[in-house]
Amino acid sequence: MPRRVGVWAMRTGISVTLSPAVRRRLQAVARNRNSPQKHVWRARIVLLSADGIGTNEIMRQTGTSKTCVWRWQERFMAEGFDGLLRDKTQHSRTTACRTYGNCMPRIMASIPCFCFPI
Repeated sequence: MPRRVGVWAMRTGISVTLSPAVRRRLQAVARNRNSPQKHVWRARIVLLSADGIGTNEIMRQTGTSKTCVWRWQERFMAEGFDGLLRDKTQHSRTTACRTYGNCMPRIMASIPCFCFPI
């Protein structure tokens, strides 16, 4: 019986083209000392991509993973500048109980409760 071997294909190079206005906006975010750090990383990833820098070099310069670089390149291409500034919402799997009276049934059921610090 022949053995199946999985082959991981390399990701094809992507091309990011920026208009002068979008480039200025990204540079402003990257340079602003009051910008959240996550927005600075995202802006730098897109700027470096537009300059033709490869994924490995972008990873090195920004200190992020390959999947992180790919995620923000794809998000920018799909949603533009505004997509970089918005986080996708993630719903929590556990719900915090509102009063201490509700904690006991949750503790007994071994479900974490976040009403008070441990």
